[in-house]
Amino acid sequence: PRPSIHLLWTPVPPSLMLQAGQSKACWVFLVAVADSAEHAQNTYSLGLDLIDSGDLGPSHHRVWAELWAGSAVELSGPAPLRRAVIGCLYYLLSAFLPLHDTHFQFGGVSPGGLSNGRRGQDYWGHVFWDQDSWVYPAVCLFYPELGRQVLQYRIRTLRGAKHNAQEQGYEVRGQRSRCPRREVWCDVM
Repeated sequence: PRPSIHLLWTPVPPSLMLQAGQSKACWVFLVAVADSAEHAQNTYSLGLDLIDSGDLGPSHHRVWAELWAGSAVELSGPAPLRRAVIGCLYYLLSAFLPLHDTHFQFGGVSPGGLSNGRRGQDYWGHVFWDQDSWVYPAVCLFYPELGRQVLQYRIRTLRGAKHNAQEQGYEVRGQRSRCPRREVWCDVM
């Protein structure tokens, strides 16, 4: 079965303008994404409450502070290299679910972090072996519970992966598959 996705959002006006005498302004727009209409509504309402109380930004800061506390990466060397490594970790962690209280299932990490694009663009949301070979060990080192999300994703999607392999011309036998164009065998799981 295909998962359902429900979105709720605050409308974005066609233009935003500063008032006379203003040099800066802040606009807040909210999007809630969930796998049920009820969960989307609950999450959206929580977001609106956080905006009204002024705690939306601080709540994000608290969650990220907890995440960063678990990954004590200290580097020496050129500042651009240090910033790049920390930036990569940030984008990688952005693709994972929160550490606590989530009702969502992890959807995998696409190359480069968040999956995007349509057919013929970027990676079209596909999750490759990069997740298992490169992302999983690094994430599991600091966050075993996030590493568990990777394993649960692979187990949950194994049946669909076998089906897709068969549709693409691969012969699937038990836990192994063979490419018909070459004599290459690989473990599916």
